[in-house]
Amino acid sequence: MDADNPEKYTNKVKNALTLTDKDPIKEHTFDDGSKVVVSITPEVEVNQRAGIAAIDEPDRARSCGSGYCRYYSHRVKKETGTVIMAFLADFTINNGAYDYITQVWDETASGFGGTTSTPNLRLLQKKETSYGRANARLETTFTYFAGGASTDMTLNLYVGRDSYNVY
Repeated sequence: MDADNPEKYTNKVKNALTLTDKDPIKEHTFDDGSKVVVSITPEVEVNQRAGIAAIDEPDRARSCGSGYCRYYSHRVKKETGTVIMAFLADFTINNGAYDYITQVWDETASGFGGTTSTPNLRLLQKKETSYGRANARLETTFTYFAGGASTDMTLNLYVGRDSYNVY
């Protein structure tokens, strides 16, 4: 399935999966009919690290001021026909300045019709620079039950250029 093939994630696909506060869930259908759904949504649990007493509404999961927005405990998620991957992230968008990812945690990966390896979550680049965006990546290997073939799966959060992408 193309949705499980990292080589099929062209720049056109990646750009189509740009998420916003008003559009936090996107779906893309590949030529073979397989689909990927990516999302970045606030968790409803209390986030003590961020100093938030309770998150009753999505707007309480972020704190915005003059030219910036901080996002707390946002669930970054990718679903294909066979694998669901997710992690939590805190990040900041600074309009006109460098954006950054504060922390990532609580990684999960599960599969249908196969098994996933232990998920590996890394904060590859904490702060956007003139050379590239901040990046957190979750990796796992999915092994199909039938035939034993396997494929490496990734879930990326990119923060930079005053926006964020998930793919």
